[in-house]
Amino acid sequence: MQEFVELIQAAFFAKENNQRSQAEQQLVNLKHQLPNEFFQKCSNAFISPQLDSQTRVAAGTLLQRCITYEQGWLTIGLDVKRKIKDELLSQLISSDQNIKKSAASCLSGICAIELPRQEWPEIISILVSNTRHESIEVKKAATITLGYICEALKNQKQSIEKSESEKVLYGICMGLQGEKEIKLISIRALKDSLQFMDQVLAQQQIRDHVTKLLVEQAISQDSEIRLAALECLIDYTKAIFDYLEQYILGLWNCTQESIYKFDFAIVTMEIWQSIASEINERSAVSNRTNLGFRKTQKDALQLISQQLIQAVLQNLLISDEDEEDDEEQGVQEAAYKAASSISEALGNLSYQLYLRFIENTLQAQEWQNRKASLLAFSSMVETSDVLELFQFSNSAIGEFIKKLADPHKQVRYAAGRVITRIAENYPLVILKHQFADEYINQFSQFLQGNTKLTKYLLWTLVNITEAFRDDPINQFGKYYEFLISQFATVIGRQDFQDGTLLDIAWVGIINCLQCIKEPQKIKTYLEAFGQQMLTVYSQTRWQKEANISGLLSAIHICFLRLVVLGDQCDIQLMNNFYQLIVDYFKKIQTVTQDGFYAISAIAQYSKINFKSLLDDFMQNYLEIGLQKKLEIETFKGAILCLADIARSLQYKEFSKYLRILEYLITCVNDQQVNRVAKIALFVCIADIVLIAEHEAEPYFQAIWQLVKSGFTASIFFTQNKDMTQLEYYENLNDALLNCYLCMLHAFNLNKIPYLPLYQTISELCMFIQATSEKSLTPTVEYIRLCVTCLLDCVSYYKQVKGQENISQKILTSPLLISLLEIIAENYPLVILKHQFADEYINQFSQFLQGNTKLTKYLLWTLVNITEAFRDDPINQFGKYYEFLISQFATVIGRQDFQDGTLLDIAWVGIINCLQCIKEPQKIKTYLEAFGQQMLTVYSQTRWQKEANISGLLSAIHICFLRLVVLGDQCDIQLMNNFYQLIVDYFKKIQTVTQDGFYAISAIAQYSKINFKSLLDDFMQNYLEIGLQKKLEIETFKGAILCLADIARSLQYKEFSKYLRILEYLITCVNDQQVNRVAKIALFVCIADIVLIAEHEAEPYFQAIWQLVKSGFTASIFFTQNKDMTQLEYYENLNDALLNCYLCMLHAFNLNKIPYLPLYQTISELCMFIQATSEKSLTPTVEYIRLCVTCLLDCVSYYKQVKGQENISQKILTSPLLISLLEMLKQYSNQQENQQLIMYANDLCKSFQLPQYLN
Repeated sequence: MQEFVELIQAAFFAKENNQRSQAEQQLVNLKHQLPNEFFQKCSNAFISPQLDSQTRVAAGTLLQRCITYEQGWLTIGLDVKRKIKDELLSQLISSDQNIKKSAASCLSGICAIELPRQEWPEIISILVSNTRHESIEVKKAATITLGYICEALKNQKQSIEKSESEKVLYGICMGLQGEKEIKLISIRALKDSLQFMDQVLAQQQIRDHVTKLLVEQAISQDSEIRLAALECLIDYTKAIFDYLEQYILGLWNCTQESIYKFDFAIVTMEIWQSIASEINERSAVSNRTNLGFRKTQKDALQLISQQLIQAVLQNLLISDEDEEDDEEQGVQEAAYKAASSISEALGNLSYQLYLRFIENTLQAQEWQNRKASLLAFSSMVETSDVLELFQFSNSAIGEFIKKLADPHKQVRYAAGRVITRIAENYPLVILKHQFADEYINQFSQFLQGNTKLTKYLLWTLVNITEAFRDDPINQFGKYYEFLISQFATVIGRQDFQDGTLLDIAWVGIINCLQCIKEPQKIKTYLEAFGQQMLTVYSQTRWQKEANISGLLSAIHICFLRLVVLGDQCDIQLMNNFYQLIVDYFKKIQTVTQDGFYAISAIAQYSKINFKSLLDDFMQNYLEIGLQKKLEIETFKGAILCLADIARSLQYKEFSKYLRILEYLITCVNDQQVNRVAKIALFVCIADIVLIAEHEAEPYFQAIWQLVKSGFTASIFFTQNKDMTQLEYYENLNDALLNCYLCMLHAFNLNKIPYLPLYQTISELCMFIQATSEKSLTPTVEYIRLCVTCLLDCVSYYKQVKGQENISQKILTSPLLISLLEIIAENYPLVILKHQFADEYINQFSQFLQGNTKLTKYLLWTLVNITEAFRDDPINQFGKYYEFLISQFATVIGRQDFQDGTLLDIAWVGIINCLQCIKEPQKIKTYLEAFGQQMLTVYSQTRWQKEANISGLLSAIHICFLRLVVLGDQCDIQLMNNFYQLIVDYFKKIQTVTQDGFYAISAIAQYSKINFKSLLDDFMQNYLEIGLQKKLEIETFKGAILCLADIARSLQYKEFSKYLRILEYLITCVNDQQVNRVAKIALFVCIADIVLIAEHEAEPYFQAIWQLVKSGFTASIFFTQNKDMTQLEYYENLNDALLNCYLCMLHAFNLNKIPYLPLYQTISELCMFIQATSEKSLTPTVEYIRLCVTCLLDCVSYYKQVKGQENISQKILTSPLLISLLEMLKQYSNQQENQQLIMYANDLCKSFQLPQYLN
């Protein structure tokens, strides 16, 4: 024993390295040769009272390391384990604190191994029992050990049984009610235990109790306890996040004092930043896919948002005069981070508080206030409401730029920071500003300096270049060369400390290069880069490294740009730049990632011509890169370069290098190769297999084994769901499926089934099933790849003799159906543009003959596909219209369903197809068929009759509207026949219906003036009945909208005898029995009648205005209360009110003679528009356009009112109109918006005002 103790002392305390190393090696040998004896001796030394404390702690440390390292604990016998456990437990009550902690640490290591294996279950009960012990030392020891166990389980990412977790939590809760030291240990233990407490904290009673105890510690008068509790709350709020709305008020109450106290402010703001960040993360997950939705808790945060934001913004004012860095690591920076996360989480709900703070501090005398103002705006730049912030940025950018010259440097730095953020998120604020040229020049001047502002404004210019990619009409082309020249001045500088600014400048150059549309300009830049490559080697080390990397990236981008622009390969250019890159390799005596990417782009540009360089490159350079398996970036660059070269050549040019597949396969199996590089290897293998086709068959089994291993690893990940690994596995899954797809296409040449791959389909399906699980929130792009793989399997293997049912099984599997539902709804072109589209659509159609869930799923799939037909201007899918209508018709004729659900779905498909047919004669042929069906439909069963009558009337409605769109001249006979068909239907059912009114409405729009011959009969015998059905909402609404369409279709003289119907419509709007949705339809109808009646409707003006005014009042009241459940209704009401006002403007101001009674209502109109276009209500572009139209028409009609010209001028120069026009300017690519802006500018000219919008 003495010899063993001496070894420990030598290993830990010997002064000579050699002596320590020898002792360590002897201990290692003993551990491997005699593990039982080694562990027992460690324990004996640890508990020996004869040894000094230092030696005993060393023995405990050695024991603890050997327990956990490679789980050495598992190598010893049960008796030895039991004895050591008892010995360690006995030391928990040692009077020596170091011994006590060392014993707890050893026990925690054992528990982290045994508890997940459900071994030694009694230890938790023992420790928890001791947390209630009378002796404070025993309680302390038990609590320390529980804490260490939680920490060990956390570090090793292990979980324990729910029953054991409950006991641990009980013990922690006991500690939270104990003495200070025990409280502190318990708070730390709670924090460490949260990773395995999910199931326990899902129980409300337990959760309430734990939260109460932790909240009590967070308001403790003891600063150490309070700080520990607040730190714990950061993780605890994540653990109970799904229930946050139950505790949000309590959490705010326990933190609102601390957030204002300097010692606690940082950690308190971290709590709220963490909550807001979790909301943002969950929102992002929800937005990236429609496959799964998690509760975001935005509503919970909103409950305390006002107080929280005020506190966080107050902390932005805390700034240190002597602080060199504008990005402080203290209270202000914590406040900035919290403000950023909170504004992103709450969006427009937070804007007013932020903007009020900014307005109150931006021009303050104290530099701290000015800096805080800039930081506040910077913090809200990434929020979700782009429109509102774009507007504010647009109006405030000038003020922010002025702050670049502020007397205080921290304010200048903050100004640079906010301008950079604006440029990053809203570059058009700068690029489309009237002073854009001036601003860009001003920013460029700062590039001559060497301060933080230089970096900020360099980033500003680089961020601006990001917007150039979204510039299809080249409107910013004038800046490309100027900015490249400005970035070039930075690249040539030698007075920086490192290459950071040079790297940023190269990003800007590359962004500009990606937008140039003239191949000759690209070649001019290439020539310049070539010259720079020759001289770069003489620069200082950091300058040379940054510029070589930048030059190679620029060369890479230039060649890719030439590919995009369709430039024909210039052999001389190819040879020159190939030689330039290999000379670079020779110069540095190695190969690099950037160099490989440049060669890759040259190969893509050169295509088949690259064959002349292939041997030299493969043998002298690529081979070196492929050997650098431990240099991840270089190795990955070489692999991807090889993939691009393979894709660029034909197989016969590449065939001699096919055996490189052997090496690539070996690399995937090599444990030394980084896993990210393995994804690149799969991409490369796939590309080579695709060009080699059947020549790659000898490698099939080896490649399949790699893919299969990848499938297994990914499925294992889905079972464990370690979300920190999510991005890697998403990329791996893409690569695996892409590789499988390439094998499918390569080995099933000429559609001759390749059976070895056929036998892997079941494993493919298992992989797709696991990786497309909703909880993993797969992207729609990934779902599309899954569907493509499965459908290609169906297509390639349906000819396998005796196995046709396998293809059918895949096609009818719940897996494929669920994926197809997503694809057909979101990306129908995946099916429509597939090479086997005809085949798939035929196969789906065959299932419509059945009567199962599958029938419904595939019917919906076909209907969703028809939705894509509307975006088919060149009629590329026209061949499917008639076929699919016939398939839907077979469903409509079926009588063996239980109800009309499938018939309703089929009619949707028919209507979608009808809306795309471009030949009037075909429409009329379908109309004739629908007419025949209307005559026979009454003999069908009740549910079939109801579904088909509704479908037929909707189809007739769509057909007539389609004839209107196609400009077909009215066929009087067709009009009469179908009018008679509908009124016969009304007679048959002895009432009128909404669908019938919509059909008549379409007939009227088609017939125009010719409908006058039917007007009296319809108005007196049918419409009047519908207008009396005020309590049957849909029928009443249908009658009103039908009346509106008839009025619009006729001239006033044809309709004049029915003008008095306005009285009835006005009465209906005032009738409380009439549903409010129907009242919107009434406003639409009144507006249309007024528009055709013009001055004849003047007697009704006051009554109509009172209705509109009441609507204005109701809507303004809504905006003040903001009941978001009512938002959609009020949006529709606002549209109807403004439309009605606009119709009165046009009707009563005939021949531009001002109608003064309406003129006197303009102030109320402006108040209404001001309230309803408020940004927090997120008005649509269409609504903003309607508001602008109303205001501009008021200006136009009333600028002639004698002595009142200034009213028009006031409207034209009002902040209201200007802000609305600014919104429209963001969507200036929409023709209607451009026309309104031109209209506004023309009115400005007439008043000799400057054109404030260019």
